[in-house]
Amino acid sequence: MPDPAGMFDASDLDRYPEDWLEHPGGEGRLKRHFRSRRPRWVRVDPKGSVTADGLGAYYLPKAFRFCLNPDRDAASTAP
Repeated sequence: MPDPAGMFDASDLDRYPEDWLEHPGGEGRLKRHFRSRRPRWVRVDPKGSVTADGLGAYYLPKAFRFCLNPDRDAASTAP
């Protein structure tokens, strides 16, 4: 997903569906089986190849599971 302005923040746990999270000791984190599905920040050229100076985007390593748009409520984007 293109994100040249850096609107999505993969470290912001509020952006993930609640069923992806666990709270051991009161601290939130992604459940182990969802960590591999965390969107990854990459830069790509017009052909989609990863490059150091391309367009900023998030790579979704697995099937699309929730909306990355920070203007949407994460709870309203159930898979």
